[in-house]
Amino acid sequence: ANEKSSIGVLSPYRDQVNYLNKLLAQKLKSKILQDHDIICGTAHTFQGDERDIMLISFCVDPTSHRSALTFLDQENLFNVAVTRARHRQVIYTALDPRNLPQDHLLRHYLTYAADCLDDDEPASEGAGTPFERNVAEALKARGYTTFLEYPVAGFAVDVVVQRERKALAIACDGDPDAAATIEGESSIDTVNGQAILERAGWQIYRLPFRRWQRERDICLAEIDAMLGGGGDSGELVEE
Repeated sequence: ANEKSSIGVLSPYRDQVNYLNKLLAQKLKSKILQDHDIICGTAHTFQGDERDIMLISFCVDPTSHRSALTFLDQENLFNVAVTRARHRQVIYTALDPRNLPQDHLLRHYLTYAADCLDDDEPASEGAGTPFERNVAEALKARGYTTFLEYPVAGFAVDVVVQRERKALAIACDGDPDAAATIEGESSIDTVNGQAILERAGWQIYRLPFRRWQRERDICLAEIDAMLGGGGDSGELVEE
């Protein structure tokens, strides 16, 4: 009750942003706007910023001019737009992705989002390789919440570790049981993949398999430091 979720409202088009800002000022009290740190803007507004909940209106519909769709197909702006949410993202669209060009970013993203609806919770039970599960269990024993194969910005992050409002993406490198990454495939293991997550505001800790075997305590201490404190070394109490 004392910690209200922050909310962002994003549209790619300035005209809709202006319209929504006018409505928000009319419909919501200033205290609500302040309590939830509500901001409505374009992708440029949210660059370098995040909200707990993001509401994204893609605005275009089947009658929209082709130039509106072309405007949406800008990789840098699109990546910023869809990676601002810390906890939940809500998408408003009037388009069937099957009716969009094969290589359009919005088609890829709406298809990915539809797949996520089939499995709304991060994979945990039975997910991950033995290395990833071993890392997750060691972190749980230190009082952290962990997720395996956590979906972020189109990637499945090996391990995400969280305490309170801080989270860290762990890339388990050199995993002997992981499937090989196909050249050009979207992956946190690629330079481009890591750059996308970092632009989205994520910290990434690269954890080599051999180092985990030799220096586990040092690795755990480094993760503690990146999350701003030491582990509890006690069991996690599930809420």
